[in-house]
Amino acid sequence: MPPINRLDRNPWQDPKSIRDRVDAEGIQRWHENNLKEIRKVQHRADFDSKDKLGSEVLAARKELDQIRQAVKQANVVCRREKLLKLYSLDFERQRQELQRLGYDIKVVAP
Repeated sequence: MPPINRLDRNPWQDPKSIRDRVDAEGIQRWHENNLKEIRKVQHRADFDSKDKLGSEVLAARKELDQIRQAVKQANVVCRREKLLKLYSLDFERQRQELQRLGYDIKVVAP
């Protein structure tokens, strides 16, 4: 700190103090501007990452829809196979019952 002139009413009016204060304010403004720029870049990066995340979510949803469609198709095939098995068992039981009663039915192969 510079020596204070006791005759001066306000020691902060010293030219060196004024120059130092102006320099400090300039440095502070520079840091504030840098922070503003950093925040702008972060906001832009967040926006880009949100866009990227949105496209990834969209792709994941499409993939999930494809999986659901595949599961539905597999369920339909499984249901058909179960019904076919049930009907063939039912047909086989009926044929055995008719054979037991004395009615023999010959199955004609296509």
